[in-house]
Amino acid sequence: MSGAVKHFIVWLDCEGIGLSDIDSAVIRRFFRHRCECPRPQAERYQNGITRDHAFQGRVVRFVTFL
Repeated sequence: MSGAVKHFIVWLDCEGIGLSDIDSAVIRRFFRHRCECPRPQAERYQNGITRDHAFQGRVVRFVTFL
């Protein structure tokens, strides 16, 4: 699982958003959030990474897979 997907899942959990509630507004909110997410062990989130097109593409592919 990519770091982008892990980050998205952590953020969803912190926000109390269920998988069935994911829509384009939730995804946009994630892409714009100011990250203070807890990091899974050995993961590092870079500031501003959620605005990176490759990062966003990985999240969108994951949501499409769901």
